[in-house]
Amino acid sequence: MSPPVLRLDDAAHWTDLSGALDEAVGRSLMDGASGIAISAPSAIPLGARDTAPLWGLRVCSFQDAMRKPLFSAVLIGSCVETGELKTARLADPPESVPDDGEDPGEGSTGISFQVDLLERLSIAAKPGTWIIRVILFGEQSNAVTVELKASPTRFVDPAALELVRALFNKPVMRALHPRPALGPGLPSYEPAPENPPVPEQPGIALSIPRAILHEAKMQLVIRGSFRARILPRDVRPPPTQDTVKMRGPRATAVLPITLLALASDGASPTFSPLVVPTYAELEAQGDDKIGTGSFAFDFHALSAVEARAHTIFFYALAGELFSAAAPCAVVTQDQLLG
Repeated sequence: MSPPVLRLDDAAHWTDLSGALDEAVGRSLMDGASGIAISAPSAIPLGARDTAPLWGLRVCSFQDAMRKPLFSAVLIGSCVETGELKTARLADPPESVPDDGEDPGEGSTGISFQVDLLERLSIAAKPGTWIIRVILFGEQSNAVTVELKASPTRFVDPAALELVRALFNKPVMRALHPRPALGPGLPSYEPAPENPPVPEQPGIALSIPRAILHEAKMQLVIRGSFRARILPRDVRPPPTQDTVKMRGPRATAVLPITLLALASDGASPTFSPLVVPTYAELEAQGDDKIGTGSFAFDFHALSAVEARAHTIFFYALAGELFSAAAPCAVVTQDQLLG
């Protein structure tokens, strides 16, 4: 099935679009579409506007509407310039969810929604270019780009801006996280045949077991690779006499990655910050520097997986990059036959 599409003029976002969204839901149902579609203004002058409306719709089967309610969705904003990540629930969950145990039957349904990005993600004081997505377990919406512009009537001292940029771009020696193993084993940032190939275009690829048994000595090994834009602050300085003597390969740069884990039973999302190195020479692409690398680590050692039957949907985020969902079913001992 093709995903629904939502096209709105910038100015229309500040009007009541409930009727138009209901019509879009009806068209999507007739077309057999399925998924989540969102739309937001492409540019918002802060001060002149005090809201940033995000409109959206979701079309799905009756079964998915019950199993994956929209209030479980997560709203994600990532800043292109700084790599900052902001997340929030798309909607507040109800106090109770009725479950009469009845099969909803065949068929599809749709719903529209609207939230204020400035309020929901707390980005009103953060000018910049933000990429916005909605994810619901293994399902994700289209991405929309929203530029938050400083008010044109606000006095801005160019010297202050220059200092802010210089301080932000000053190299920061982030320690690798999780720390690599001293010998063979995990965590590892060396290329390995088990790791997914490095993407040909900017992106992050994940490889995770589709299902694991929860037991005493279990591991949930997450492997990944990336091709990504490296911020100037994350480029490592050239080697010196002291750093040349250090053991192991020398990182040319690092990439901060956030690993997002969503549980199918509605538990709160968990976020694991990673700092992953690139050992290869950086590639010049216009004004940007592009780095590539790999990683492998035991997620269970980093963030203990609870012993309950559920599926975890993993995503990797870095700046404007957002991986596809990688699901892993956690099987418990009481599910075993016999």
